Amino acid sequence: MPLTYTVAICTYRRPQMLERTLKRWHEHFGNDSDVEILIINNGLDLETERLASQSFGCNPIIHVYEPQAGVSHARNAAINAAKSDVLAFLDDDCLVDATWMPSLRERFEADTDRTMGLLGGPINLHWDSPPPSWYHPRFIGCYSGMHWGEGDFQLTSSNQWLGEGNCAYWLSRIKEFGGFTVRLGRKKNQLLSNEGNELRQRIEAKGYEIWYTSKMLVSHIVFEERTRSSNWMLKRNFWSGVSYEIQELHLNRQTKSMRRFVQLLKQIIRQDLRYFRFREINDFEQLERAMQAYQRLGMLYAMIRYR
Repeated sequence: MPLTYTVAICTYRRPQMLERTLKRWHEHFGNDSDVEILIINNGLDLETERLASQSFGCNPIIHVYEPQAGVSHARNAAINAAKSDVLAFLDDDCLVDATWMPSLRERFEADTDRTMGLLGGPINLHWDSPPPSWYHPRFIGCYSGMHWGEGDFQLTSSNQWLGEGNCAYWLSRIKEFGGFTVRLGRKKNQLLSNEGNELRQRIEAKGYEIWYTSKMLVSHIVFEERTRSSNWMLKRNFWSGVSYEIQELHLNRQTKSMRRFVQLLKQIIRQDLRYFRFREINDFEQLERAMQAYQRLGMLYAMIRYR
Protein backbone atom coordinates (compact mmCIF):
# COMPACT_ATOMS: atom_id res chain seq x y z
CA MET A 1 0.00 0.00 0.00
CA PRO A 2 1.17 3.57 -0.68
CA LEU A 3 2.54 5.45 2.30
CA THR A 4 0.40 8.12 3.92
CA TYR A 5 1.68 11.46 5.18
CA THR A 6 0.81 14.03 7.83
CA VAL A 7 2.30 17.53 7.83
CA ALA A 8 2.03 19.23 11.23
CA ILE A 9 2.27 23.00 11.55
CA CYS A 10 2.58 24.23 15.13
CA THR A 11 1.57 27.85 15.63
CA TYR A 12 1.26 30.35 18.47
CA ARG A 13 -1.05 33.30 17.77
CA ARG A 14 0.26 34.09 14.29
CA PRO A 15 -2.76 33.53 12.00
CA GLN A 16 -1.54 35.93 9.30
CA MET A 17 1.78 34.12 9.09
CA LEU A 18 0.05 30.74 9.11
CA GLU A 19 -2.19 31.79 6.24
CA ARG A 20 0.86 32.79 4.22
CA THR A 21 2.42 29.37 4.86
CA LEU A 22 -0.78 27.50 3.95
CA LYS A 23 -1.22 29.47 0.73
CA ARG A 24 2.30 28.54 -0.37
CA TRP A 25 1.54 24.90 0.46
CA HIS A 26 -1.63 25.08 -1.60
CA GLU A 27 0.25 26.53 -4.59
CA HIS A 28 2.50 23.48 -4.76
CA PHE A 29 0.62 20.58 -3.17
CA GLY A 30 -3.04 21.52 -2.99
CA ASN A 31 -3.99 18.49 -5.10
CA ASP A 32 -2.22 15.94 -2.88
CA SER A 33 -5.29 14.45 -1.21
CA ASP A 34 -3.24 11.74 0.53
CA VAL A 35 -1.47 14.36 2.69
CA GLU A 36 -3.34 15.55 5.77
CA ILE A 37 -2.48 18.86 7.43
CA LEU A 38 -2.47 19.16 11.22
CA ILE A 39 -2.75 22.68 12.63
CA ILE A 40 -1.62 22.62 16.26
CA ASN A 41 -3.09 25.75 17.83
CA ASN A 42 -0.83 26.44 20.81
CA GLY A 43 -2.26 29.86 21.63
CA LEU A 44 -6.01 29.10 21.79
CA ASP A 45 -6.42 31.61 18.97
CA LEU A 46 -9.85 31.83 17.31
CA GLU A 47 -8.48 33.24 14.05
CA THR A 48 -6.16 30.24 13.78
CA GLU A 49 -9.14 27.94 14.28
CA ARG A 50 -11.04 29.79 11.55
CA LEU A 51 -8.11 29.32 9.16
CA ALA A 52 -8.02 25.61 9.88
CA SER A 53 -11.69 25.33 8.88
CA GLN A 54 -11.02 26.78 5.42
CA SER A 55 -10.22 24.74 2.34
CA PHE A 56 -6.64 24.77 1.06
CA GLY A 57 -6.94 22.43 -1.89
CA CYS A 58 -7.67 18.73 -1.47
CA ASN A 59 -5.69 18.35 1.74
CA PRO A 60 -7.82 17.48 4.77
CA ILE A 61 -7.02 19.93 7.60
CA ILE A 62 -7.34 18.85 11.22
CA HIS A 63 -7.34 21.48 13.96
CA VAL A 64 -5.92 20.53 17.37
CA TYR A 65 -5.87 22.72 20.49
CA GLU A 66 -2.83 22.32 22.74
CA PRO A 67 -3.35 24.40 25.91
CA GLN A 68 0.14 23.83 27.31
CA ALA A 69 2.32 26.64 25.98
CA GLY A 70 5.52 25.56 24.26
CA VAL A 71 6.46 24.20 20.86
CA SER A 72 7.51 20.83 22.31
CA HIS A 73 4.04 20.40 23.84
CA ALA A 74 2.57 21.31 20.44
CA ARG A 75 4.75 18.85 18.53
CA ASN A 76 3.94 16.08 20.99
CA ALA A 77 0.25 16.86 20.44
CA ALA A 78 0.86 16.38 16.71
CA ILE A 79 2.50 13.01 17.37
CA ASN A 80 -0.57 11.91 19.33
CA ALA A 81 -3.04 13.21 16.72
CA ALA A 82 -1.34 11.96 13.54
CA LYS A 83 -2.64 8.78 11.89
CA SER A 84 -0.33 8.48 8.87
CA ASP A 85 2.82 6.47 8.27
CA VAL A 86 5.05 9.55 8.10
CA LEU A 87 4.87 12.71 10.22
CA ALA A 88 6.60 15.86 8.94
CA PHE A 89 6.93 19.15 10.79
CA LEU A 90 6.84 22.65 9.30
CA ASP A 91 7.10 25.90 11.21
CA ASP A 92 4.30 28.40 10.65
CA ASP A 93 6.82 30.81 9.07
CA CYS A 94 8.38 28.37 6.59
CA LEU A 95 7.50 28.47 2.88
CA VAL A 96 7.88 25.15 1.08
CA ASP A 97 9.63 24.72 -2.27
CA ALA A 98 7.98 22.79 -5.11
CA THR A 99 10.48 19.93 -4.60
CA TRP A 100 9.66 19.55 -0.89
CA MET A 101 6.96 16.88 -0.93
CA PRO A 102 8.37 14.80 -3.84
CA SER A 103 11.78 14.58 -2.14
CA LEU A 104 10.22 13.59 1.18
CA ARG A 105 8.19 10.85 -0.52
CA GLU A 106 11.24 9.57 -2.37
CA ARG A 107 13.37 9.21 0.76
CA PHE A 108 10.71 7.45 2.85
CA GLU A 109 9.67 5.11 0.03
CA ALA A 110 13.34 4.12 -0.36
CA ASP A 111 13.68 3.41 3.38
CA THR A 112 12.00 0.01 3.20
CA ASP A 113 13.70 -1.35 6.34
CA ARG A 114 12.90 1.85 8.27
CA THR A 115 16.42 2.47 9.56
CA MET A 116 16.04 6.23 9.00
CA GLY A 117 15.23 7.88 12.30
CA LEU A 118 15.08 11.46 11.04
CA LEU A 119 15.01 13.23 7.67
CA GLY A 120 15.67 16.94 7.24
CA GLY A 121 16.38 19.46 4.54
CA PRO A 122 17.94 22.89 4.04
CA ILE A 123 16.43 26.09 5.38
CA ASN A 124 17.07 29.23 3.37
CA LEU A 125 16.40 32.71 4.73
CA HIS A 126 13.57 34.77 3.23
CA TRP A 127 14.06 38.41 4.24
CA ASP A 128 10.88 40.45 4.67
CA SER A 129 13.11 43.52 4.51
CA PRO A 130 16.75 43.92 3.36
CA PRO A 131 19.33 42.36 5.72
CA PRO A 132 20.81 44.93 8.14
CA SER A 133 24.36 46.21 7.75
CA TRP A 134 25.57 44.17 10.72
CA TYR A 135 24.35 40.84 9.30
CA HIS A 136 26.97 38.32 8.15
CA PRO A 137 26.32 34.91 6.51
CA ARG A 138 27.98 33.30 9.55
CA PHE A 139 24.87 34.34 11.51
CA ILE A 140 22.50 32.24 9.37
CA GLY A 141 21.95 29.74 12.19
CA CYS A 142 20.63 32.46 14.50
CA TYR A 143 17.70 32.80 12.12
CA SER A 144 17.28 28.99 11.88
CA GLY A 145 18.93 28.77 8.47
CA MET A 146 21.24 25.95 7.35
CA HIS A 147 22.43 24.16 4.20
CA TRP A 148 24.78 21.16 4.14
CA GLY A 149 25.25 20.87 0.39
CA GLU A 150 23.55 19.21 -2.56
CA GLY A 151 22.25 15.66 -2.78
CA ASP A 152 20.95 12.99 -0.40
CA PHE A 153 23.27 11.67 2.29
CA GLN A 154 23.52 10.47 5.86
CA LEU A 155 24.63 12.97 8.50
CA THR A 156 27.20 11.61 10.93
CA SER A 157 28.52 14.81 12.53
CA SER A 158 26.59 16.50 15.35
CA ASN A 159 27.77 19.83 13.90
CA GLN A 160 25.47 19.18 10.94
CA TRP A 161 22.29 20.05 12.79
CA LEU A 162 18.79 19.94 11.33
CA GLY A 163 16.01 22.45 11.94
CA GLU A 164 12.80 21.17 13.51
CA GLY A 165 10.87 23.51 11.23
CA ASN A 166 11.75 21.21 8.32
CA CYS A 167 12.00 17.56 9.30
CA ALA A 168 10.14 14.26 9.09
CA TYR A 169 9.91 10.94 10.96
CA TRP A 170 8.27 7.57 10.70
CA LEU A 171 5.33 8.07 13.07
CA SER A 172 5.90 4.71 14.75
CA ARG A 173 9.57 5.57 15.31
CA ILE A 174 9.05 9.00 16.85
CA LYS A 175 6.54 7.43 19.24
CA GLU A 176 9.17 4.84 20.09
CA PHE A 177 11.70 7.64 20.73
CA GLY A 178 9.32 9.33 23.17
CA GLY A 179 8.73 12.59 21.31
CA PHE A 180 10.19 15.94 22.30
CA THR A 181 11.37 16.91 25.76
CA VAL A 182 9.22 19.73 27.13
CA ARG A 183 12.21 21.19 28.99
CA LEU A 184 13.41 22.64 25.68
CA GLY A 185 11.87 24.47 22.72
CA ARG A 186 10.21 27.87 22.34
CA LYS A 187 7.80 28.88 25.10
CA LYS A 188 5.96 32.14 24.43
CA ASN A 189 8.70 34.81 24.52
CA GLN A 190 11.47 32.48 25.72
CA LEU A 191 13.76 31.61 22.82
CA LEU A 192 14.64 28.17 24.16
CA SER A 193 15.85 25.71 21.52
CA ASN A 194 17.77 22.40 21.16
CA GLU A 195 14.69 20.18 21.46
CA GLY A 196 15.50 18.70 18.06
CA ASN A 197 19.16 18.16 18.90
CA GLU A 198 18.24 16.36 22.10
CA LEU A 199 15.78 14.08 20.27
CA ARG A 200 18.41 13.39 17.62
CA GLN A 201 20.82 12.19 20.34
CA ARG A 202 18.23 9.65 21.50
CA ILE A 203 17.57 8.54 17.91
CA GLU A 204 21.26 7.94 17.23
CA ALA A 205 21.70 6.18 20.58
CA LYS A 206 19.12 3.62 19.40
CA GLY A 207 21.12 2.99 16.23
CA TYR A 208 18.94 4.81 13.70
CA GLU A 209 20.28 6.99 10.87
CA ILE A 210 19.97 10.74 10.32
CA TRP A 211 19.45 11.74 6.69
CA TYR A 212 19.49 14.98 4.71
CA THR A 213 18.11 15.78 1.28
CA SER A 214 18.78 19.14 -0.35
CA LYS A 215 15.52 19.05 -2.33
CA MET A 216 13.43 19.12 0.85
CA LEU A 217 13.83 22.89 0.84
CA VAL A 218 11.98 25.58 2.78
CA SER A 219 12.49 29.32 3.16
CA HIS A 220 12.30 30.66 6.70
CA ILE A 221 10.83 34.15 6.90
CA VAL A 222 12.98 36.66 8.79
CA PHE A 223 10.63 39.30 10.13
CA GLU A 224 11.61 42.96 9.97
CA GLU A 225 11.19 43.23 13.77
CA ARG A 226 14.12 40.82 14.19
CA THR A 227 16.44 42.95 12.10
CA ARG A 228 15.70 46.44 13.44
CA SER A 229 18.31 46.02 16.15
CA SER A 230 21.22 43.69 16.82
CA ASN A 231 19.82 43.29 20.34
CA TRP A 232 17.57 40.48 19.08
CA MET A 233 20.69 38.51 18.11
CA LEU A 234 22.08 38.94 21.62
CA LYS A 235 18.80 37.74 23.12
CA ARG A 236 18.79 34.77 20.75
CA ASN A 237 22.31 33.76 21.81
CA PHE A 238 21.55 34.20 25.51
CA TRP A 239 18.74 31.66 25.20
CA SER A 240 20.99 29.43 23.10
CA GLY A 241 23.34 29.28 26.09
CA VAL A 242 20.44 28.54 28.43
CA SER A 243 19.23 25.73 26.14
CA TYR A 244 22.70 24.19 25.87
CA GLU A 245 23.12 24.11 29.63
CA ILE A 246 19.66 22.64 30.28
CA GLN A 247 20.45 19.87 27.83
CA GLU A 248 23.84 19.20 29.41
CA LEU A 249 22.69 19.28 33.04
CA HIS A 250 19.28 17.65 32.91
CA LEU A 251 19.19 15.59 29.73
CA ASN A 252 22.78 14.52 29.12
CA ARG A 253 23.24 13.99 32.87
CA GLN A 254 26.43 16.05 33.02
CA THR A 255 27.74 16.22 36.59
CA LYS A 256 27.17 19.60 38.18
CA SER A 257 30.56 21.15 38.86
CA MET A 258 31.29 24.18 41.03
CA ARG A 259 34.69 24.35 39.35
CA ARG A 260 33.09 24.68 35.92
CA PHE A 261 30.71 27.33 37.26
CA VAL A 262 33.60 29.37 38.71
CA GLN A 263 35.63 29.06 35.49
CA LEU A 264 32.72 30.33 33.42
CA LEU A 265 32.06 33.19 35.86
CA LYS A 266 35.73 34.25 35.73
CA GLN A 267 35.71 34.15 31.93
CA ILE A 268 32.65 36.39 31.82
CA ILE A 269 34.16 38.88 34.29
CA ARG A 270 37.52 39.00 32.49
CA GLN A 271 36.43 39.30 28.87
CA ASP A 272 32.69 39.71 28.49
CA LEU A 273 31.49 42.53 30.76
CA ARG A 274 32.24 45.24 28.21
CA TYR A 275 29.79 43.69 25.74
CA PHE A 276 26.92 43.95 28.20
CA ARG A 277 27.20 47.77 28.11
CA PHE A 278 26.40 48.07 24.39
CA ARG A 279 22.83 48.93 23.46
CA GLU A 280 23.45 48.58 19.72
CA ILE A 281 26.34 46.94 17.83
CA ASN A 282 26.66 47.63 14.11
CA ASP A 283 30.02 45.97 13.39
CA PHE A 284 29.56 42.25 12.66
CA GLU A 285 32.90 41.19 14.19
CA GLN A 286 32.10 43.00 17.45
CA LEU A 287 28.60 41.58 17.30
CA GLU A 288 29.94 38.04 16.91
CA ARG A 289 32.08 38.45 20.04
CA ALA A 290 29.11 39.93 21.91
CA MET A 291 26.93 37.00 20.82
CA GLN A 292 29.47 34.58 22.29
CA ALA A 293 29.51 36.60 25.51
CA TYR A 294 25.72 36.49 25.80
CA GLN A 295 25.76 32.76 25.15
CA ARG A 296 28.14 32.27 28.08
CA LEU A 297 25.91 34.50 30.20
CA GLY A 298 22.95 32.29 29.31
CA MET A 299 24.89 29.19 30.35
CA LEU A 300 25.71 30.80 33.70
CA TYR A 301 22.09 31.83 34.19
CA ALA A 302 20.92 28.27 33.49
CA MET A 303 23.39 26.83 36.00
CA ILE A 304 21.75 28.98 38.68
CA ARG A 305 18.12 29.00 37.52
CA TYR A 306 17.74 25.35 36.45
CA ARG A 307 20.09 23.63 38.89
